[in-house]
Amino acid sequence: MLDAAQNLLGVTFFGYTPKLFITQVVYEATNFSGSTFLLKFAAVALIVWTIGSGDEDLTSRWSWIILFVATAVGLPQGVRGMLRVTMGV
Repeated sequence: MLDAAQNLLGVTFFGYTPKLFITQVVYEATNFSGSTFLLKFAAVALIVWTIGSGDEDLTSRWSWIILFVATAVGLPQGVRGMLRVTMGV
């Protein structure tokens, strides 16, 4: 979500162009700077719903693995994007 928020603020207020190919394609297709924010919000909601559903097959270990992977994929992109917007790159 940090990456999506950074894209939303960067495109809307600072003239930032997204670096990721998929983000750029979604933004150009919808012409709405919040489109990736909505997509990533839906993905996070799906992850939280899956973990919180109380499914007996989903053990605690798998819940932690899913959370770790989601964080490892999203956090570095958001930090990199925030640094790019801050430095004006």
